Parts: sequence; C-alpha cells; structure tokens
Amino acid sequence: MDKTEKIDTAAIKKLSPEQAAAKFGKPIKSEDFNLSSPLSEFRIEIYNHIPEKDRYSPEVKIREYTWVYNKEENITVWYQRKQDKWQFLHFNTWPKDAEF
Repeated sequence: MDKTEKIDTAAIKKLSPEQAAAKFGKPIKSEDFNLSSPLSEFRIEIYNHIPEKDRYSPEVKIREYTWVYNKEENITVWYQRKQDKWQFLHFNTWPKDAEF
C-alpha cells in the first residue's frame, strides 16, 4: 500500500480475521492471549475498548495480527472472542522502526 493511502477505518472494523488476511496477506506476527496479566505499552489501547470490569479477566480472549502496511508502517489488528467468533476490537498502525 502507498504511504499516502489513508486507512479506511470503517472498512477495517468490518473485516473478519480471514478477510483481513485476504486483504493484507500473511501476517508477520500473530498471537492469542487473555487479559489475566497487565498489557504491555504496545497493547495498552485495548483497555479503552474493554469494559472496566473485564480488563484483567482471563475470560477475555484476544487475537492479535500484525501485517506490513506499507514500506514505513505496520498495522496490528486485535479481535476479541465473543459468542464463539472473533470480532473486531481495535487496530493501530505504527512505524516499523518503533520499539515497544
């Protein structure tokens, strides 16, 4: 994708993990985790999308995918397991040279 291309936030929110993989290709990283432990700086924004009562719950399951977005940025998309399927939770783009 071109650096000048804007991210279509509404479109990303509608993508299932499978649709995101079709759009962005094979992820460079993927990970499943729950919220039983405090989140790292990189993942801290997830708390803004989770009810306060659930923020440290081992029952809250998250799936994280990271793709190369363009030559300068990566994109990470988080999904939450709800009603037996992965539903969009949040995304973030970040410079490839960022250190978390």
